Amino acid sequence: MFMGQCSMSSNQSSINRNIVSRSPVWLLGVPYPMDAIHDQAPPLRSLNQHFKSLLWFTYRSQISPDAIPPFESDAGWGCMMRSGQMLLGQTLVFLLTPESRDWRLSSNDPHPSSPHRQILRLFDDCVESPYSLPCIALEGLHKHNMELGEWYGPTTMCHVLRDLVARHQPDQLQVLVCSDGCIYRDQAINAGTRGTDHWSPLLLLLPLRLGLETLNPLYKPALLRTFAIQQTVGVMGGKPSASLYFVGAEDENLLYLDPHIVQERVEMRGRFETSSFHCSRIRQMRVDALDPCLAVGFLCQVEEEFEFLCAELAEIERKLGPDGRSIISIQETQPLYSEDAAVLALGSGEDEEDDDFVLM
Repeated sequence: MFMGQCSMSSNQSSINRNIVSRSPVWLLGVPYPMDAIHDQAPPLRSLNQHFKSLLWFTYRSQISPDAIPPFESDAGWGCMMRSGQMLLGQTLVFLLTPESRDWRLSSNDPHPSSPHRQILRLFDDCVESPYSLPCIALEGLHKHNMELGEWYGPTTMCHVLRDLVARHQPDQLQVLVCSDGCIYRDQAINAGTRGTDHWSPLLLLLPLRLGLETLNPLYKPALLRTFAIQQTVGVMGGKPSASLYFVGAEDENLLYLDPHIVQERVEMRGRFETSSFHCSRIRQMRVDALDPCLAVGFLCQVEEEFEFLCAELAEIERKLGPDGRSIISIQETQPLYSEDAAVLALGSGEDEEDDDFVLM
């Protein structure tokens, strides 16, 4: 459907004039009907503007060598970190802009302290920015036994994001990693309320393994339907050792942002240029080509959204039947494991990516 390289030109259209589809495109929970086939159709213009408004973090060059010595670029190893930045960045757009999920990029963004620029500064590639690539790499080094320059898997990325948010924005966002493919309601509610009567925005991250070497086709319907859930913030995944950030679906195609493009680091002072943080061309891949190791994210800003998410996931599970085709389950309480069972479940820790995934 949508093909072509990402472009930093705000004037370049991402609309494919040959689209002939009656299946809606779902982009982070928003449907765009594809009944029209020309580039003046309102749904296509709205889809293009929505996609171009998503934050796009890519490989960068000219990073200070003091930040992640001896590296001055993350090209070749930082793609999962960039995918994690995109997922977290989009979460923060929903939380910190007045328009929330309706925020769209505007050419009239003159103020250096606009929410858009303030969010981007959180990801500036220096150690002073909390969600920068150097901070992610150093967090992995100090807390998760990852070497600088080592490629991350989805599970490691989920835990690093959780730890960084807990350190830098604990009053604005809670992050819960559901590492067994199941959302336990008591655990999630406790994370969202922190033992009080007040709900804090909750980001749920679910690392999954949907097959052995390739994606098990039984799980395609459930995975594709996650992009239609209002609370979705996308999927970190991709191909073996090549992470992408997936934001939407149409039929059996996945829409994504690709971090594998090297751009120069932007000095984020004053009214800095933001065009390199947005992509105007939508790229796609068949869901069958997806690596089975991935992580799904959902944001529940209020408790009612958490209840809605649980109902949606339970309905997907019900419609897909009892034969295990759903990828996420909902349970009331987290089971209490014995110490021996917990050791067996967690493994030795020598192969973290395999141990923390649950084979569906």
